[in-house]
Amino acid sequence: TNEEVGRAGPLVKTPPLTGHPEITTRITEFFIPHQLVSDKKFVVAFNGAAQGSQWWYNAENQTLFVEQPDAAGVPDGAVYKMTLGLTPPSAAKWPLKSHWEDFAMYHLGVLAVILAIIAYFIL
Repeated sequence: TNEEVGRAGPLVKTPPLTGHPEITTRITEFFIPHQLVSDKKFVVAFNGAAQGSQWWYNAENQTLFVEQPDAAGVPDGAVYKMTLGLTPPSAAKWPLKSHWEDFAMYHLGVLAVILAIIAYFIL
């Protein structure tokens, strides 16, 4: 039943808030595609409790690893903040189009079919 501690409800909106195992790892992994970072340099800044963290990027696995410092002196509820950037910044590779530019042929096709049906019944 949903009343049990640690059980999720039927929706994603009601996740369990208690009963989670303690997080014991100090390494966090981020998937960052190689195509996004090729020929670029990482700019990484750590703030709050994350100061002193180390990071490295494994191109073969396309993974950015961040190792947090020992949490022995970090109080409960401390905020870890990491800011990641790329130099030079990535440019937009896909130009944005309007709805009409993407679907004009479909709209015109439906319009042609409707006009053909009307013309069939009128003539």
